[in-house]
Amino acid sequence: MIGDSIPYNDPFDCPGCLGFVDRYADALATATGLEVTTSNLSQHNSLTLPMLMDELEDFKNPLSSADAIIVGIAHNSFALNGDQPCGSTFNEETNTM
Repeated sequence: MIGDSIPYNDPFDCPGCLGFVDRYADALATATGLEVTTSNLSQHNSLTLPMLMDELEDFKNPLSSADAIIVGIAHNSFALNGDQPCGSTFNEETNTM
């Protein structure tokens, strides 16, 4: 798992909650009958999509042996978290809406 604070599942943000990374791992184990081990490399630092893209190379080794990879990102990304109405067009060249 890589991503922002939502998959990080800090107990301060949601006391007593079982995060979706662990829930997904449990569901994957049940569906496949295999043992599932998680490695949650998400970050509780207002991570944005551009920030994740800048550090993506750092995740190459830890993710290279993974059978399943979850990416949970975008909550903090300015353009995606802006005040524009739903359905606004996102300009990938300028990272703006």
